[in-house]
Amino acid sequence: MPIYEYECGQCHHRFESLVMHRDEKVHCPDCSGTNLKKLMSAHAVGHGQAEPACAVPACGAGACPACQ
Repeated sequence: MPIYEYECGQCHHRFESLVMHRDEKVHCPDCSGTNLKKLMSAHAVGHGQAEPACAVPACGAGACPACQ
């Protein structure tokens, strides 16, 4: 279950979304827009490939025992 980062083409709000299925429709949580641009994840930059994000909401992507 990957977490993707998006920017809304209507209101330019940046947000993350947990995508359960490839055909799942994602919308902006601020304006409900669907004109979204998928952004390069900070985890993917400089690593050669994307690393999965932690599923624990309070985790800072590697700070919890489940990620280590």
